[in-house]
Amino acid sequence: MDASVAVAVWQAISAGPLDVAGYAERAACSREEAERFHIPLAQMLIERAQAASGRLLVAIAGVPAGGKSVFAALMLRVLRALDPPFGVAALGLDGYHYPNAYLDSHPAPSGQGALMPHKGAHFTFDARRLAADLPRLRDVGTAVALPAYDRKLHNPVEGAIVVEPSDRLVLVEGNYLLYREGPWAEVADCFDLRLFLDLPPGVNRERMLARHVRGGRTRDEALAHFERTDGPNTALVAATRGEADLVVKLDAEYRVRAIEGEGKGTKGT
Repeated sequence: MDASVAVAVWQAISAGPLDVAGYAERAACSREEAERFHIPLAQMLIERAQAASGRLLVAIAGVPAGGKSVFAALMLRVLRALDPPFGVAALGLDGYHYPNAYLDSHPAPSGQGALMPHKGAHFTFDARRLAADLPRLRDVGTAVALPAYDRKLHNPVEGAIVVEPSDRLVLVEGNYLLYREGPWAEVADCFDLRLFLDLPPGVNRERMLARHVRGGRTRDEALAHFERTDGPNTALVAATRGEADLVVKLDAEYRVRAIEGEGKGTKGT
């Protein structure tokens, strides 16, 4: 690896906290880890984007609080530091949450109560809208405005992300991107490459609880929400691992320890 490239990327990684849904986050990434994993992965994505006829769409999936948003934001910095001959954009599935007003006014599938207590489950997202938006990104000649989630507002914000015509590579992160029930199958089929962040079992629990408390819940409320929603969601998402083309294995500190190829194989671009 060219030493100047490694220096430029590490300077980008070290430039300050990442903006993740309205919060400043720091990635647990060492220089050695970046050179072993992040830079080669970014170079591979750039090569595929250059060979693609339209925008290259890359899914980054994983369990709730599995490090997806931070990983995507970090990869965005690495990719831009490599100075490809095109732009790179990123968006998150959380922008496709139904708004809180909708969740409060519509019933859960069980028919017992509203959707709001189940926020985060696959049926609290507008998967059909995402399945319609992703194909729009294929046309590199147009800008596409998309929603983003703000964890301070606890709601999606319309038009917060704009994918410009010059953007040829788009990272999409979210829990259910590899799920294949109902409209989610259409979502999964939209991607050219599918990654799954593989976290050791149980590690996401404390991170998820801390996120809920930071968002305004008490510890007891956070625990109740985890048992009702986040725990079952974790099991559902973990079962989609086999749909991935690449599995990014993380340790309990969310550091990358290996990248393995498995699953269904990459979609042709």
